[in-house]
Amino acid sequence: MTTSPLKVEEEQQRFEAACRDGLLNGGLAKFDDGGYVSSLTDSVWRGWKAGRASIVIDKYDFDTFSPHDCGIDAVWMTEVERTLRAAGITVKGDSDEANANAS
Repeated sequence: MTTSPLKVEEEQQRFEAACRDGLLNGGLAKFDDGGYVSSLTDSVWRGWKAGRASIVIDKYDFDTFSPHDCGIDAVWMTEVERTLRAAGITVKGDSDEANANAS
């Protein structure tokens, strides 16, 4: 899956907030290319991204809904998908573009 630069930036902000909240103490200085100066921080960031990338929800697990639902069911499913994407979670069954443009 290709991730949009905006999505990466949002996720990096979440990561850095977690670092400041105790995940890592310091080490958030960056090179001009955006990579972390600290090799420990860089390693933890790569692990963070890999962990987030492994979270995939299959929207078809909600077998009571179909892509052709209308009314409240369709609105509910759309809201679930939007909320999952906004949290950086991949929604299986969508194109990569739908997940990358979820912001």
